[in-house]
Amino acid sequence: MTIDEKFAARIRAAIGKPDITEKKVIGGLGFMVNGKMVCGIHLGDLLLRVGAESRAALIKMPGAKPFQMGGRVSKGWLLVAPGAVQTPAALRKWIDAAMKHAEPRESKSKKAGGAKPSSQ
Repeated sequence: MTIDEKFAARIRAAIGKPDITEKKVIGGLGFMVNGKMVCGIHLGDLLLRVGAESRAALIKMPGAKPFQMGGRVSKGWLLVAPGAVQTPAALRKWIDAAMKHAEPRESKSKKAGGAKPSSQ
């Protein structure tokens, strides 16, 4: 399958980070930031990793649909039809949703004021 290079370039621009890694994935091309898959192109659609908690709200947006692999719905992923990402602003909105999921999260020990001292 050939990748739509214009779409790939638009995704790179929307991500807007210098440390993008690209990998060929089943059905298309994946984009990784800081070692985490953020989004990709899957059979012409925008593939997003949004996490199960965000997916419930995002799947209701126009153009979004479940991502299925091998007949199973992937809970933390969704597809967005090309018509829903035609403008740079629309594409950026979807990419931003995926980038939020990819941002490093603080560990529980950092949130609670640091690691517990050892008992030794």
